[in-house]
Amino acid sequence: NACYRVEWCKIIASPSYSVGSYVRVLADGSYIGMMRYYHLNGEELRITLIKLDESGEPEWVQGLIQEDTTINNAEGYHLLVTSDTNFLVSGDTGGPTPLFVLADSAGEQQWELKWGGEQWIWGGGFCTVEKGNGVFYSAGTMFCESGTPGPSIYKFSIEGGQLDDFCLLGDTISYGWAQPICTYHDS
Repeated sequence: NACYRVEWCKIIASPSYSVGSYVRVLADGSYIGMMRYYHLNGEELRITLIKLDESGEPEWVQGLIQEDTTINNAEGYHLLVTSDTNFLVSGDTGGPTPLFVLADSAGEQQWELKWGGEQWIWGGGFCTVEKGNGVFYSAGTMFCESGTPGPSIYKFSIEGGQLDDFCLLGDTISYGWAQPICTYHDS
């Protein structure tokens, strides 16, 4: 609560090495959480969304990226509640190729976007914001012109279409990534 006192605590049973990455409070007082599973077994759930009621009781648990056999080690780094109350996960495929996954308000996966399609692209989306016109921007990292990883921005549509990407600092640094886009607010 506002005084930093625990109102409730819930332990969600999961495979070993699971980490709760994000919890967001929804408009109705319920919660959406994201877990990442750190293990090399591609058969296990990699990214899991958990919807909790206002008392912390699970309403549903949904695994994402279960049908795509080309992804066996996906990691979710950021969870965004979209303007239409869907859930967008940003991360990488474990390849690592930038990965974005949209689930509806019931946790059902709507689409996945592996940046570059079947072409291997090194990088990841670490933090995503939504612009009012149905466009998403994700700060992350990718190989830039110099052939070294650098901070980058990925731009994609609400339908999961790849729109653009660019390195922020060109060849001015040898390695890095960017996350300050999380403070961006659309006007």
